[in-house]
Amino acid sequence: MCAGACFMASSSSSSQIPRVITKRRSLVNAILSVESSAEIGEAAEGHEFQAPDRKQGSGFVEPLKKPVKMENWETAFALSDSVRQKTRRKRSGADLNKEKGAKNSNFIIPANITMSFDKSHEEDAHRREIREKFKRLDTKFYQCDALKLAPRLLGKYLSKDDIILQITEVEAYRPGDTACHGRAGCTSRTAPMFKDGGLAYVYLCYGMHNMLNVVADKAGSAAAVLIRSCSPVVGLGMIQQRRKLMSVKPVLLTGPGKVGQALGLTSSEHSGTPLYEPGGLELLDGPKPKAILAGPRVGIDYAAPEDVAAPWRFAIAGTPWVTKRDTLEPVDLADL
Repeated sequence: MCAGACFMASSSSSSQIPRVITKRRSLVNAILSVESSAEIGEAAEGHEFQAPDRKQGSGFVEPLKKPVKMENWETAFALSDSVRQKTRRKRSGADLNKEKGAKNSNFIIPANITMSFDKSHEEDAHRREIREKFKRLDTKFYQCDALKLAPRLLGKYLSKDDIILQITEVEAYRPGDTACHGRAGCTSRTAPMFKDGGLAYVYLCYGMHNMLNVVADKAGSAAAVLIRSCSPVVGLGMIQQRRKLMSVKPVLLTGPGKVGQALGLTSSEHSGTPLYEPGGLELLDGPKPKAILAGPRVGIDYAAPEDVAAPWRFAIAGTPWVTKRDTLEPVDLADL
């Protein structure tokens, strides 16, 4: 028997977790390497934790009465919560003496593993809470002028995979706008813009950034709203992994290319996707901002002067998850 906890995997598992892990640190790294809760559930199926037969390090918590088979990850959450509650108090010498007689079939959870369980458990609970409280927006929500839709998108939630982002900054692009992609007519790239509102229009910028837009208005209008910045709500670890940036600062998601990268979007796969249907990229309702800022759009120097100066960029007031705040000013919500 190993000196630390052993993670015994079934032969049917196709996850990244090795069959046997003999060190607690390796166990932590193996679990954290799994990207999504779906993969975690698959990896956990059929696995067992097996305790050492003798010495139990200070990083371990009190053992349970019986060995436990990991049917799913929720089992691990429940066990970690139960065990942690029993060991919140400092263990006395009598408690340690009792543990010496524990059989090697006991299920022991390392303290550092319970922390990772807790974090994932909290994220899952928060994700469920948001999805229960805020439903997907129906097609009618998008059937309006892009200039009206843009501020209404602030505070709404984007959901994909295990990630939920809250929209904090947008830009409106309308028919007749010399900065709008639809100005050149319908092409294979811009085709989603010419359909009814509620679709995702994703285009590749500079050959490297996938930019997410929400199609607005009725078919033939060629209008959309660019999602310029967001704040992370659920799935920070996956966001950081996709962005290749271990930061919790606004630089993580302030910029349309960063939003697309965090969500794992590509123009070939996600452009034209309905945002009102389940199972993929979804747009959920959200809390209405108390105050909004407005100002000129960014990076459209090629457009006509009046369109460059148009205050068609909107952002939530008071949030740091916004770009170029010095060019934004408060706007009366009654005017929107």
